[in-house]
Amino acid sequence: MKAEFGPDAPETRQVVRMAERYPDIHTELHVIRGSTRTLTEIYLLGPTTTISSEPFEELSAVEKVIRIRERYRTIGRHEGQAEALGFEYNGVHFSQDSFHLFPGVCAVDTRENLEATFRALRAAGVSTTRAGAYKPRTSPYDFQGHGANCLPWVFELAGKHAIRVIAMEVTSEYHIEEIQEALAAAGRPTGVMLQIGTRNAQNFELLKSVGSQQEFPVLFKRGMGITLEEWASARPPPTACSTSTTSPPRASSPAPTWCWSTSTRAPKKRCATARRRSRRASWSTSCATRSWCATRTCSG
Repeated sequence: MKAEFGPDAPETRQVVRMAERYPDIHTELHVIRGSTRTLTEIYLLGPTTTISSEPFEELSAVEKVIRIRERYRTIGRHEGQAEALGFEYNGVHFSQDSFHLFPGVCAVDTRENLEATFRALRAAGVSTTRAGAYKPRTSPYDFQGHGANCLPWVFELAGKHAIRVIAMEVTSEYHIEEIQEALAAAGRPTGVMLQIGTRNAQNFELLKSVGSQQEFPVLFKRGMGITLEEWASARPPPTACSTSTTSPPRASSPAPTWCWSTSTRAPKKRCATARRRSRRASWSTSCATRSWCATRTCSG
C-alpha cells in the first residue's frame, strides 16, 4: 500500500476483501517501518499462482504488487522487486548502507572494568557495544555471567557514557523478560539488541520467543555447523508485526527487526519462583549449536 494508507484505512480493507474473494486465500497485514516512511503490506497466503496481479495494480491505493517466487518470503528481494529497508533504534540507523562496530566485553565481570570500557568507547566516538550478562559456556563450571543481577548497573553505566545500543546475548525466553524489566526500572538510559549466539542459531523455541517480542531488534549469528539456507530459514516469521485481517496491527506497534551476523506457539508463562528454580537447577540446554554482520530488517 502507499505510505498514506495504514492498516485501518478503508482502501486497505478494500484490498483485503478483494483478495479473500479468491478460494482458499487468507491475508496477513504487516506494518513495515523503513528509514523514511512506514508502509502497510498485505500478504496473500494460499494457492496464489492463478491469481492475476492486474486487478490489484489498478487500485490507486496500491503502490506495488510483488509476486513472491523465492523460498524466503519475508527476507527475500524477489528478483529485485522488493526494496531493502533499514531501521532506526534508539537514535542509531541500521541498514545495508550503514556499518557499526560492537566492541565491548564478552562477559560482564566487574563494574570497574565495564565502566573503563564504556569510557574508552565514548572517547573513541563509539555508541554501540556488546556486554554479556548471560554467557553459555562449554563447561558448566566456568563463569556463566552475572545474569540479571548486573543489569541495573550495566544500563546505568551505558547511559552515563552515551552508549545507545548494547548487544546482549540471551539463551532463554526469561532473559528477555529480565532485560525488559531492568531496562524499564533504570528509566531506559540505553537500548538493547538481543543477540542470538552461535550455539543457539537453531534453538527454534528461543527464536520463536525472540521473534514474538516487539521491543528489541535482534542480532542473529550464523551457526558454524549449518548451511546458509538453514541460517536464513532459522529466522521465524515476524509474528509481532503481522496479524490476521480480523485484527490489524496498530500503527504504533514496532516490529522486531533482525540483523544477520555472519562472524508460534506463545511462550509458556510460569511464576517468578518457578522460573528462578528452573534457571538454577538446569545448566543451559542451548549450548549445542555453533556460528558467524550483514544487516536486514524483519520484512522486505
